[in-house]
Amino acid sequence: MKRLNAFAEPPYMYLLTLAPPGTDSMHRFRHITLIALALVLAPAIHAQTVVMDEGSFAIRIDDAPAGSETFAIRRSGLGLEASIIANGVVRLRSGEELRPVLQARPPEGTVLAYQMKVTGPSPVEIRLNLAGPRYVTVVRSAAGEEEREYVATAQMRVLEQGVAHQYWFLRNVRVGTVAPFIEPRSRRSLEMTVENIENVPLLVGGVEIPTRRFTLRIGDEERLVWFDGQGRVVRVDIPVLRYQAVRQDLSG
Repeated sequence: MKRLNAFAEPPYMYLLTLAPPGTDSMHRFRHITLIALALVLAPAIHAQTVVMDEGSFAIRIDDAPAGSETFAIRRSGLGLEASIIANGVVRLRSGEELRPVLQARPPEGTVLAYQMKVTGPSPVEIRLNLAGPRYVTVVRSAAGEEEREYVATAQMRVLEQGVAHQYWFLRNVRVGTVAPFIEPRSRRSLEMTVENIENVPLLVGGVEIPTRRFTLRIGDEERLVWFDGQGRVVRVDIPVLRYQAVRQDLSG
């Protein structure tokens, strides 16, 4: 999403052309009033899109370089119209590319809609939408089209395999929290328990920074997620998949 610039784009620049030289006093008054209104509204226009986080991860699988992930998380709109948009690009050395886009409702991060396009050896297109009390997903692949439904709750999240930035939506959970989530690509609806949260130092880009490490449990599977003091995802480890994503754009 593009950040608006009220002084370089309409409506401000358009308003400057409303009263050319030679117009009468009433027209000039209207012109000045419109410019003043634009100046008042400019901060609100800027406030409609706020960057919550953006950056990149280096991905390792089987302890070897496997690709990269770039992402941006933005809050758009005001009041009841506000939503959080998280989008990214995951490029793997296998030739596979993932482009997820997630829309959620602040502040909890309840999922409103999701889509992902996978290109490479096994292309897939996924769409998820909230329809009343349920989420409806449509998955299109070489095997055809498949539709599934999941129960919608205020706590529901989307955590796609191999997408690190989506853990940002878990940054405020507490120990003992049971967080339901959907893994659209694998067609699974799961529950994750926050087993432990501890303060630990982590070396990032040669600099040691304080972090909170979350231990998440899904049945017999363990996932580890590190957050910095600003709630940014710093690292994600999924031992069962031999997957690791480490933040590349933080210096402390």
